[in-house]
Formats: sequence, C-alpha cells, structure tokens
Amino acid sequence: GRGGFVGSRLHVRFDTAWRASLAEIGALLYHRGRKRVTPAALRLLTPLGLAVWYMDDGTLRLAGRSPSVRIATCAFSLREHRLITYWLRAQFGINARIDRVIIRGRRAASLRLRANESRRFLEIIAPYVPASMQYKLPPEYRGRFIDASRTSEEVGPYFAEVRSVHRWIHAPKTF
Repeated sequence: GRGGFVGSRLHVRFDTAWRASLAEIGALLYHRGRKRVTPAALRLLTPLGLAVWYMDDGTLRLAGRSPSVRIATCAFSLREHRLITYWLRAQFGINARIDRVIIRGRRAASLRLRANESRRFLEIIAPYVPASMQYKLPPEYRGRFIDASRTSEEVGPYFAEVRSVHRWIHAPKTF
C-alpha cells in the first residue's frame, strides 16, 4: 500500500479563503457549530446540489443490475432525516428509507434508496457528475455530464484561493 503499510491511504485536506457570498448559506446549514437540516436549506437544494451531496457522502452498491444508493447522514437527527425524506418525495418523487446504523458504538441513521428510487435519483444527478466522479455511477449513467456553469444561470463559479494543502498517510492500527 501507499506509505509502506498494507491498507494505508493518502489523505489530502486543503483550506480556502473565506467567501462572503457563501456565508448566508453557511448560516442556514450550521447552528452553533453543528450541521443541521432546515426547510429553508432544503429549498435551496437543486439537482446540482443533490449531485454534490451524493459525490461527497453517497455510496453506490450494485446487486446484479440493480443499483442501491446510500447517503451518509449520520450527523442529523431522526427529525431531520424525516424532513429530508419528506422533501425528497415532495420535490423529486423519491422515496428514501431511513436506516438505523451503529457507528463507533453510537446509534445513527443514513438514507437508503431502493433500486427504482436509486434509478430515479441517478437520472436526476448524472448530468452534474464530472468525469473524475463517474465511478460513483453505474455504467449506464456515465458520460452524461453537462458543464452546468456554461448552460445554466443556476450555477455560478465559486472560486476560492487555496491557502494551504495538507497531505498525510493514514496507516491502519496494528495490534
């Protein structure tokens, strides 16, 4: 593996300059340092936003030809999960399930979409998934990327100066 340890992984984190244009969105998403879901924040979530969320926190599982999408939403309360599932159904006709999971000994939840719901979700987000993230899509949804910044007023470029880059290798614990 990289770094000389079997299973070790290279991690990269970068810090960017603060942008005033994103402060309003940040205020909707965070309260006292905790990420939260509100109706106001969900109203701002577009298909592009869904794609970004999936590319960050989503996973794809293929059982034969049936896709199953899961989105890690462990930071949210059960009430927030219910709000998200209601919003996905009302906005996009997607019925998400709330799966209860145990992570590091704590109860949490994640969102899971069954095959038909996953297909509907993937149809919506595929045009917003660039080549570098196409591995998160089943083969039949790849190659649909459109450069939204050139075709839609919905998206504006948000460039930020990169202030620092941190690289490190995480090696699994051995006993």
